[in-house]
Amino acid sequence: MKKYCGIFIISLFIFFTGCSENPATDPGLSLDKQTGSHKGIINICCLLTDPLSGTCNLGGNIMYYHEIIPAPENADDLITVQLSLEVDCEMCDKLGMIHPEWSITQSSVDIVIISEEGIIILEKNYPVCNRIDIMLNVKYLITTEGVGISEISINPVNPFSSLLKVD
Repeated sequence: MKKYCGIFIISLFIFFTGCSENPATDPGLSLDKQTGSHKGIINICCLLTDPLSGTCNLGGNIMYYHEIIPAPENADDLITVQLSLEVDCEMCDKLGMIHPEWSITQSSVDIVIISEEGIIILEKNYPVCNRIDIMLNVKYLITTEGVGISEISINPVNPFSSLLKVD
C-alpha cells in the first residue's frame, strides 16, 4: 500500500509540473538573450606579414561591450546589437630595427543588425601610429551571444593617394 501511495504522489507531482505554464515558450515574455549584454577582453598575440619588415608580432587586447538593443517585435526576427570596441595593441618587428613605437589605440561604437540565429562579419581598419603605409584590418564575428575575431591582417596603404589627383 505504501508503494501505491508513493507512486500516486509522484504521478500527481509530474502531472502538475507538466501542466504548469512554461515561461520559455510563452510568446508574451522576453528572453534574457533578447535583452542581454556581454563584455569581455579578447587577447591578441599573433604574427602578421608587414610589407616593411617582413614578419612582425601583434600583441595587446580588444575590450568589447556587446548589448542587444530592445526593439518592438519584428516579423523578420532581426536583432539590433550595439557594439563598443576599444583596441589597445602594439606591433613589434622581428628584425630588431630601432623605430618609434607602432601602436594601435582606437575606440568605436557600431550598431549592427543580425538575425537571431545568424552571424555577421564586421570589418574594421585601424591606423597604426608612426606608420602611414599600413592599416590593421580586423574582421569581427558578431552573434547574439558575443564577439570573436575571424581574421587579422595588415593592409598596405598608399600614403600619397590623397595627393594624387585624377581629372
